[in-house]
Amino acid sequence: MKLYFCDLPKLFTFLKPVAIWDEDGNRRYTLKNDESLTHAGYRLHLMDSAYEEVALIRQKLLTLTPRFYVDINGEERLVSLRRSLKGKSYFEVSGTDWKTEGDVDQWEYEIKAGDRSIAFVRASQARKKACADAMNFLASAVTSAPRTFSKESCCEIDISDGVDEAEVLAVILAAVAAIDVR
Repeated sequence: MKLYFCDLPKLFTFLKPVAIWDEDGNRRYTLKNDESLTHAGYRLHLMDSAYEEVALIRQKLLTLTPRFYVDINGEERLVSLRRSLKGKSYFEVSGTDWKTEGDVDQWEYEIKAGDRSIAFVRASQARKKACADAMNFLASAVTSAPRTFSKESCCEIDISDGVDEAEVLAVILAAVAAIDVR
């Protein structure tokens, strides 16, 4: 399953929902920012197509590196953004054997569990109709001014069969949020 979403600068500071599209142009998920002022840090709600919450992504404050909790399927995962000695970012997910290979900052990486591929994440040039529709929707929702999207503006996530799609998506969105707050 391929999913697409578009990243505007500081995506998660906007109060407008962010749509995540599948390869057929159907809205599969919506990411909503918690507009309540009672919580410190980011609180993002991942909703399915029926607007039922499937995951809560919340920022862990007062840490040296950006960290977000992902609450999904009754479990809590901690997503920690790290930087290797070579300067490339990667993230760790508590309670899993997931690891990233590639460059998280440039949206060119793979998530693996041991030798098994979980997902590929890459910047997309908006060749798919779903991505173009998502960009147009976001551009009209956020600003009335024309917006030019660069290669880095749209992300394609190719999730392997037999993997919990919502969990993988929530972890990836937590990593994107961690990059944004860094």
